[in-house]
Amino acid sequence: MEIIANGIKFYLMGGKAYVMNNHYHGDVIIPSHIPDNNGGVIPVAGIDIRAFCNCADLTSVVLPEGLQSIAAFAFMGCTSLRSIVIPDSVTHIDACAFEYCNQLERVVLPKGLTYLPERCFCCCEALTDITLPDTLELVGEYALHLTAWMKQQPDGIVYAGDILYGHRWDTYSERTLQVKDDTRVIGEGAMEGNQTLTHLILPSSVRQIGANAFRECKHLKTVELAEGLEVIGENAFEHCEDLEAVYIPASVRYIGAEAFAHCKRLREIVVAADNPYLDSRGDCNAVIDSRKNKLIVGCSTTVIPDDVEVIGDYAMVGVYAAEEWVIPRNIKCVGYYAFAENMSLRRLVVHDRMELISGWAFFSCENLQEIVLPDSYIEFGEQAFGGTDLYDSTTSGAVCVGNHLHAYYAQDAGEKVQECIIPEGIEAIDDKAFDFEPNGLRIFLPKSLRYVSNAAFIPSEAEYELIVPEGVGEDYPYYDIDNPQYAPDIYSKWMDILDDEGVKCKV
Repeated sequence: MEIIANGIKFYLMGGKAYVMNNHYHGDVIIPSHIPDNNGGVIPVAGIDIRAFCNCADLTSVVLPEGLQSIAAFAFMGCTSLRSIVIPDSVTHIDACAFEYCNQLERVVLPKGLTYLPERCFCCCEALTDITLPDTLELVGEYALHLTAWMKQQPDGIVYAGDILYGHRWDTYSERTLQVKDDTRVIGEGAMEGNQTLTHLILPSSVRQIGANAFRECKHLKTVELAEGLEVIGENAFEHCEDLEAVYIPASVRYIGAEAFAHCKRLREIVVAADNPYLDSRGDCNAVIDSRKNKLIVGCSTTVIPDDVEVIGDYAMVGVYAAEEWVIPRNIKCVGYYAFAENMSLRRLVVHDRMELISGWAFFSCENLQEIVLPDSYIEFGEQAFGGTDLYDSTTSGAVCVGNHLHAYYAQDAGEKVQECIIPEGIEAIDDKAFDFEPNGLRIFLPKSLRYVSNAAFIPSEAEYELIVPEGVGEDYPYYDIDNPQYAPDIYSKWMDILDDEGVKCKV
């Protein structure tokens, strides 16, 4: 339901009103309450996404007490807006909320705000005066980038309270960064892309390293992480190609995905022996989540412990390790992108307890030529072996991994293939094996087929003709319909085939 009050457009949800997108100009005063149709009033709770976006003639706006949230891009591109006071009732501001307000000079942030999101005031070139609350816990990547406030900071490293926000490219060229005492947080993307930094020393006051904080500091060679550090964010040290060794203090309880991905020279990872959350058991040169028995960070010298049960998402991505990986027998699952972009890998051996190799797990392992699989069924996710030599070596369009049809390309010398004959011996069709729109493609199924992924035939708009072999019995595979919305057309066709052939569908 929409209501217009004071020339402002609102929508109602859950007994609250939210400012909607419209062409606003001049001076705007947003009321704290608006009338409803029953003689009562409704509190104004938020500014909706893009509500004032690109309102170039908006000169001022008064936000009411009681306002709780400002959505993404809410004031983006308001090029005539010069100042704004955000009431203390606001607890949440989304990304890019004031980006490109290039005449904005003064901002007062609410006292209880804990997170200033990414690109919030990015490219506000005139912004010189910004009041940051003491409650601020994290500043997102590029939140204050290219502002006058940042340019006027006295040295190359820019602090926002007790947060190391970033660095000035034009002035910072030191090889060693010794973060000042009492710094609590290294902000998201704070030193990202710095090409002079070689040594990093953190004080014991630092509790968190934000996402991308030192990403692509390609010459960073040594890192001293002090006791007291608790969180290392996603991609924090990704592509630090000269980094050789990392010591994880006992206080660290969380390491985000790809925190040390693509660190080509990283050969030593040691977790403090008294860390209650993580370990590097048996000098394995890896980080193990002790509670989940999951390997979450590895390097070129990692030896996967025999008692580990899961290889986590991105755990070994970009690692240049051995030419052969023999997955230990206790491991049941390999996560997303776990071994992706391992250029050294040529041979993979998998045991009979493996249950799942997730999507993209070995993606772009360009030299992977041989995969040894057990007789037991293993579920393969989408593109688990995409971009490997298995794809390059196929001549029929069918990419087979053991007894799985992992992918099929319906192209032959630039022409669409009309028929796909799945070879006998194939027992499973994997996720998105038919991920294209070959209208009219006839797919001949083999008698050996036993498993069909719920998302094998994508997209659902494609017109496939599925041809069941003669003489199949009740044990012929079924199309798993736990989520038939992935391919409803295929499901109905499959059911028709089953009905026509007298084969029962097992659900």
